[in-house]
Amino acid sequence: MTKPTTLILLCEDDTTSMMLRAYLKRHGISHGIRMNVTQSGSGFDWVLRHYEMEIDAYRVSKAKVVTWLIVAIDADQGSVPGRINQLDARLKQSEVQRVREMRVEDERIARLVPRRNVETWLLALTGTAVTEEVDYKNTKDKEDWLDLAEPAGLELFNRTRTNADIPAHFVPSLQHAVHELRRLENAE
Repeated sequence: MTKPTTLILLCEDDTTSMMLRAYLKRHGISHGIRMNVTQSGSGFDWVLRHYEMEIDAYRVSKAKVVTWLIVAIDADQGSVPGRINQLDARLKQSEVQRVREMRVEDERIARLVPRRNVETWLLALTGTAVTEEVDYKNTKDKEDWLDLAEPAGLELFNRTRTNADIPAHFVPSLQHAVHELRRLENAE
């Protein structure tokens, strides 16, 4: 694995960014991170609005240094493929040709899509059996969720190791994220 010199993180909320920062810190990545996290309003809209810009920034940066882009956007009640299709459609609508022609699967770009919301992942990563049909967000205070973010990020790192197993209690969207991060880490 080649560690990035620059890492762009685009995500919906502070809880997700804290979990991913713990994941990155365990990787030994703590410098060169540019965070783009929702400041207010709809996190979904924020990520979609900034996605094209961050893809373009990734393209410019990767021409000079090893760059990763991690995008985290909740599926809410939709599906992981549905959200990824929305992200792909946003690129195809770009006025910038190099963005329109981007093949994300061939790049050091990971698209993480928690079904419902990241709180489902926090519980699964810290050992709680969950389902993607239940919305867990209001079952704890924000501070309690933030307390789970670091241990969840460390477990996410552990599960993205090449030979690590993926526990049966990991919901499908989290399993997809593990594969996305493995692909990101192993890209040439």
